[in-house]
Amino acid sequence: MKVPFVKYVMVESVEDLIEAVTGLPKVCEHVHLPLQSGSERVLKAMHRTYTPEKYRKILQRLRERIPGVAVSTDLIVGFSLLGATDIP
Repeated sequence: MKVPFVKYVMVESVEDLIEAVTGLPKVCEHVHLPLQSGSERVLKAMHRTYTPEKYRKILQRLRERIPGVAVSTDLIVGFSLLGATDIP
């Protein structure tokens, strides 16, 4: 039986999470990474420390280190500065 480990992952703590999941065989291979925008401009305006490229690198690292990892997300939308040019 696999045990759920964490429900919410901060971008800054992903490396610690990867190490924990790969080192504990009874932990589910599932990571939930919420994000607030795919626009670097909007993320900067929201004072977020991550970028779309950083998220792509995190996903790549997760897939390399945890074969078959399931990744889910919440997309938080509606920031007042979001415009048509911010949608990738």
